[in-house]
Amino acid sequence: LHLQAQLSKSVQTMGVLDNQMSLVKRSCDMVVQSMKEEIADVMEDKCQMEVEVMNKLAILKNEKVTLEDQHQETIKQKNDVIKKLERKVTDMKRLLDEKESMLKDATCGGVAELLSQLDVANNDNRNN
Repeated sequence: LHLQAQLSKSVQTMGVLDNQMSLVKRSCDMVVQSMKEEIADVMEDKCQMEVEVMNKLAILKNEKVTLEDQHQETIKQKNDVIKKLERKVTDMKRLLDEKESMLKDATCGGVAELLSQLDVANNDNRNN
């Protein structure tokens, strides 16, 4: 009888322990499931952030290329203007040199003609 009571008590204790083990197992399973869900959420957020960063990077690269192209076009236009202005300056210098030469020739020619007229007048005066 005493052994039967101990056996009954042991079976009852085993049942209680089995129930407690089941509760602990369910609790652990719930914690594991919760952690898996949390990890999945974190990974999803991470992936979304990576996609956003990659999209922003692509946009910035496109903007950079656009700005570089605009900058190159502006430089080209300014270089074209500079070349035109340099040609104008060269043309103006050449024109100025021509005008100075013409003025010099005219002045020298005018002085030579005046000297020649003076010589003629002096000769006329001597002959008279």
